[in-house]
Amino acid sequence: MMPLSIARSGETVTIQKITGRDEVRQHLAELGFVVGSSVTVVNEIGAT
Repeated sequence: MMPLSIARSGETVTIQKITGRDEVRQHLAELGFVVGSSVTVVNEIGAT
């Protein structure tokens, strides 16, 4: 398992675990970030 922050632009990953405060996890769930869903990275912070 790897953190989403190290996924590359264009890579699709499956969310396996979400940690943090209950409020943050709830907010992410409302945005569709739930365990088992797929996320495609569209940009990298600090990419050159």
